[in-house]
Amino acid sequence: MSDTTKPFPVTSPAFSVAHEQLNGIAALPQNWDGEGSCATLPVVVEAARRVLYLIQGMGALSAPHIVPISGGTLQFEWRDEQRYAEIEFSDNNKIACLLRTGPHVNVSMFSLDDDRMTVSVLRLIVPHRQWQGSR
Repeated sequence: MSDTTKPFPVTSPAFSVAHEQLNGIAALPQNWDGEGSCATLPVVVEAARRVLYLIQGMGALSAPHIVPISGGTLQFEWRDEQRYAEIEFSDNNKIACLLRTGPHVNVSMFSLDDDRMTVSVLRLIVPHRQWQGSR
């Protein structure tokens, strides 16, 4: 883990819930939904844990809601009155990011290889103080 992804103390109940959600998803067995879904891949859980620490460290206003996806991956979601954002993790160290603001939708895919680039991308997607001023 690089210096920017060392665990931060959980400073809010929302991030405590997010860490619990991620731990629960990491423990899901094969066929967790009764439809033959794969267990969440360890590489995906580690990437999600790393991004959760980055989000927490950048002063995000809210923690994501974390949900499993049937192919062994997972996604983070945020929603408010004007925006919907999600980050879907793949098993090849990439994330797909979606941001919907009103009728506008932006979708991009990024590598998690560079923490600085990852934080720059997260600042566009994750609710933080600048989101408050841009409504």
